Amino acid sequence: MKKLKCIFTLLLVVFLSSCEHFLDVKPDKSLAIPTDRLENLLRLLDNTFVLNQETPFTGEVAADNLYIRPADWNALSSLTVRNVYAWERDVYNDSDRNDWSLSYNAVLYANLVLGGTEKLEPAPHQQSEWDMIRGSALFYRANAFYNLLQVYAVPYSEATAAQDPGIVLKLSPDINERAGRASVQESYDQVLADLKTAAELLPEVPAYKTRPSKPAAFALLARTLLQQERYAEALSYADRALSLHDRLLDYNLLDLSAANPIPGMNEEVIFHTTMFMLSGTYYPAGKVNPDLYALYGEDDLRREVFYRVYDPGNIGFRGSYAGSILLFTGLATDELYLIRAECLARLGQAGPAMATLNVLLEKRWKAGTFTPLEATDGTQALDIILEERRKELAFRSLRWSDLRRLNRDSRYAISLSRELPEGTRTLPPGDPSYVFPIPQRVIEISGIQQN
Repeated sequence: MKKLKCIFTLLLVVFLSSCEHFLDVKPDKSLAIPTDRLENLLRLLDNTFVLNQETPFTGEVAADNLYIRPADWNALSSLTVRNVYAWERDVYNDSDRNDWSLSYNAVLYANLVLGGTEKLEPAPHQQSEWDMIRGSALFYRANAFYNLLQVYAVPYSEATAAQDPGIVLKLSPDINERAGRASVQESYDQVLADLKTAAELLPEVPAYKTRPSKPAAFALLARTLLQQERYAEALSYADRALSLHDRLLDYNLLDLSAANPIPGMNEEVIFHTTMFMLSGTYYPAGKVNPDLYALYGEDDLRREVFYRVYDPGNIGFRGSYAGSILLFTGLATDELYLIRAECLARLGQAGPAMATLNVLLEKRWKAGTFTPLEATDGTQALDIILEERRKELAFRSLRWSDLRRLNRDSRYAISLSRELPEGTRTLPPGDPSYVFPIPQRVIEISGIQQN
């Protein structure tokens, strides 16, 4: 295991530092990654540093959950965070370790494992392990592709998705194979295809929550289909995930005196990942937006569980499902309840939508204070559910995706603003800056189309 860790470390360094490949990364060919045995393939997938701890940060910094004061913005050591926060066009070029390269590093690992499984003929007693390994690799690749789409491609629109430029669909472990950008439609189709196959192969209960499972595949399908506004299908997969994993934390039982009241790997977590963290993505540089904090009612326990108030306007986030300063970006049952509720509301089923939402909220309010919420129609239900989604899923790296899709609806479109040293900057709905530029070095090397 120690030898393998050394190989992984060397691979990561070389992979991220080379400039010879279209992904702006290229592993040294002399590094032999063992893929001739199932146990070696599993060790590749258990590299949580690559596959679970480096999901994109761009959307969280660019959205409206946090704010950075002008003085703190000037003092940030990360030029990347400064540029993302200000929605600049020149974003990632001070570092090769960015959301593009780290996501495609995960794709590389997944493709290596997929290539390995194709070469192995499992014995009958190995079939379930082979299934789990191949299903996991498909899940990890789909997760990376989905995350890339939220940062580097326009929001999904059925009318234009076949023409809109999507991401590079790297489907082979051959590092010398070049590929251009697929369409947004092709990109989402690949995510869905990978996840549907993964769901057939994965176990219902994983050995560790850093490994994918059948409920995780269903949950990521629901998340993806929600972004495509395919609400009936998203509802179906949310239901399938909840039929296997529906547990909720009772916030009344949490220790509010703890630095991080929510324990990591808790019973709500279906699949565990965390965000690649840079200065500015967390307190004290990155402070909680006071407008977000003001949404929580007095008896809403999330106000205390999620946040620590140091003084007015100086609020830190502490409610990560990672149980630490790291921001949780994985899959959990609370998100599934909200997807289910939103889809029901959009399909005109206000009563079931609110009943679903109330199951969640009862676990979030102080015991004896919660009164079930009601709505007279789907529109009123949707208004309530979207506000609760805003409050429940703060700092999960989901807000940017929600802004992108909700800004297409005039009822929910909003403008974002930044107070920067040179003045106020605004990001209106539908602005081109809702799609971030691909790192320029990748463009220069590959010639693929820039956003």
